[in-house]
Amino acid sequence: MNTPKIIETATRKFWGIVGHGPFDACGPLFKRLGVIKKETFSNTKIDFAMLVLCDVPNTSKDDLVWAAAMVIPPEKEAKSKGGKVPDGLEEIVVAGHRCATMMHHGGYDGLPKSWGKLCMEWIPSQKMCPSKGSRECPHYEIYLNDCSKGEAIKQEDLVTQLFAPVEAAE
Repeated sequence: MNTPKIIETATRKFWGIVGHGPFDACGPLFKRLGVIKKETFSNTKIDFAMLVLCDVPNTSKDDLVWAAAMVIPPEKEAKSKGGKVPDGLEEIVVAGHRCATMMHHGGYDGLPKSWGKLCMEWIPSQKMCPSKGSRECPHYEIYLNDCSKGEAIKQEDLVTQLFAPVEAAE
């Protein structure tokens, strides 16, 4: 885990598939997303992301709402088929906001620990608190490795950037 920092993000657009229930149910949706990505952008590198569209600490595991998504930078949107959201996906626009961010290096199974350190330890140490997750201002992670080439990536080489919206502590 590297040192987190507070940043102001720009508005970001995602095209994704909304899922419900435990986070570990996302695998089939990411596979489907990979097929749509290939059909829409062929060999263009597009980062994948997981967005949490609910207030995690106050939502039961079975009621979680999240999205397996592609990050759509403006310059890539025009390269898609007519700039339209592909069938089977929905557009999620996240307005710019203040957030804590950090890089997680290693397997996805270590992500909950990194999220815990970021949200439960580091953010409070900055006299801030994590915002409640919502569709308008989700917590999200972006997977920075290019898995579209079909090459296996070692667990220790995986890099994920975490984004947690923050607000001043009361």
